[in-house]
Amino acid sequence: MSNPIKDFGSVAQGLARNPLGIIALFIVLIYGFASLVVGASSYLQPSERAPIIWFMVLFPVVVLGVFGWLVSEHHKKCLF
Repeated sequence: MSNPIKDFGSVAQGLARNPLGIIALFIVLIYGFASLVVGASSYLQPSERAPIIWFMVLFPVVVLGVFGWLVSEHHKKCLF
């Protein structure tokens, strides 16, 4: 039987070897914390929960947009 925490650690080490993997790990970390807040806080009203849910929806899209903009604007600065 495999250990999910150990499996996640090995996947995280593999992703941390390139810049896109680091960005993906950052998104997973932020998304995980936001999910924990929404899931564990049953005392929040729907109006208080809505901004967190919108953040969870829009954050990866914004990060993707910023990453795409950076790649398109600074593609000539590559060291290859």
